[in-house]
Amino acid sequence: MADCELLRDCLFYDKRIPVDDILWSHFVKLYCKGNYTKCGRYMVATALGPERVPTDLFPNMDITASNIIKGNKYVA
Repeated sequence: MADCELLRDCLFYDKRIPVDDILWSHFVKLYCKGNYTKCGRYMVATALGPERVPTDLFPNMDITASNIIKGNKYVA
């Protein structure tokens, strides 16, 4: 699979979100350079726009992303 098209502006990929290096590497492999359509950040960005992606949303938070897209309030 190709790299995520949103990598250039992704706060997670750029490590602008505090994250352990091992966890970051794992998520990059699974999502950013893997199945990025399952990434919570990608899901919200493509459905609602990149400005609506919560800063602290991690790639594995797909259920949270689905709730945000449905209009449910996000609480960190």
